Amino acid sequence: MRTLVLSVAILFGVVNSLEAQTTRSSSADGWIEVDGSKTPELIPDVEAWKMMFLNLSDSPRGWDRGSRLGYMAKSGLTEKELDVVIDAANAHRLITNDVQRRYQKAKDSASRPYTKAAWAEITAPFDELNPDVEKQRKFLEAELGTEAYQKLTNFVNTKVKPECVSGVKVK
Repeated sequence: MRTLVLSVAILFGVVNSLEAQTTRSSSADGWIEVDGSKTPELIPDVEAWKMMFLNLSDSPRGWDRGSRLGYMAKSGLTEKELDVVIDAANAHRLITNDVQRRYQKAKDSASRPYTKAAWAEITAPFDELNPDVEKQRKFLEAELGTEAYQKLTNFVNTKVKPECVSGVKVK
């Protein structure tokens, strides 16, 4: 009996510990914010790929070629393969820039306070980002081939997901 009580107590502590690691905030609609440094397996693939594309693109971060290659050094990809990934990242960045511009324009033109319907309309352009990530992933798989694409996917899972610390929500 003592072993059973101890086992239940340990299990309860592990569950509470896991919940504390994965949930920083929760809202009434069931969304949780995930900390990828603690539980990278809970980061949605599409969010990790978006982050990688942002890091590699000609973004406001202003990373030079050396910094981009350094970021991807542990991926195991050749420099030529990395150039293909950077091209895909830049293509995604063009879509992201357009989405952000349309979002800001809609937000600026809407009257406050925003209604739920108005906010849905304002944020609608962001619905285009996930399909574009999938489009770029298919492009990369076709261009890189199975082996290199698997290396890239492993990089996303082992390097990028643990860097996703805020702003990633899963349901």
